[in-house]
Amino acid sequence: MALGAIEKSKDLNYKNYAYGMLTSHSFFMSLGLSTSFGSHPEFHREIGNILFKQDVSPDIEAYLEYASVHSSSPQSEGHNAQEGLSGGDFGNSDDVGSV
Repeated sequence: MALGAIEKSKDLNYKNYAYGMLTSHSFFMSLGLSTSFGSHPEFHREIGNILFKQDVSPDIEAYLEYASVHSSSPQSEGHNAQEGLSGGDFGNSDDVGSV
């Protein structure tokens, strides 16, 4: 949905960044993203530097807050952004197929 809003839903580079930001380490590796982005922890630190100007790995709340602040469309009232994320694994577990 977010990639569609910026007309990048078919752009493989944007998709890979999105998957890299939201997947577990093992899923990141299974997608072969380390070839393009380096190690999973280093990728998250780079995202932290780019988006938040901090040398830390952002958590899902930071991504949601960033999206809320930088959204180009109005948020629907009464809808919690995390409701649509139920069932996803956004932690650091090694489960494959999380997102």
